[in-house]
Amino acid sequence: MAEYIDRTALLEKLPDEPYKGVLRRVLMQAPIADVTPVVHGKWIFNEDWWEFRCTNCHKAIGNIKKYDYCPNCGAKMTLE
Repeated sequence: MAEYIDRTALLEKLPDEPYKGVLRRVLMQAPIADVTPVVHGKWIFNEDWWEFRCTNCHKAIGNIKKYDYCPNCGAKMTLE
């Protein structure tokens, strides 16, 4: 699986040495990956309405058995 690095955080940690300018230039010329952060959530049961709700977007859904993610916000249902 690919790993992604925060370029700004890496540039701030570059040591002061003779090659800092070269390292900075290489990092700035590296291609940018189009990634989206993963949002996690879990299903909670609302006894008043007999429905399940997502902890991320709080929207209700009927049958959670067919979803490993929330169809409304896309949160992965992995929290326990």
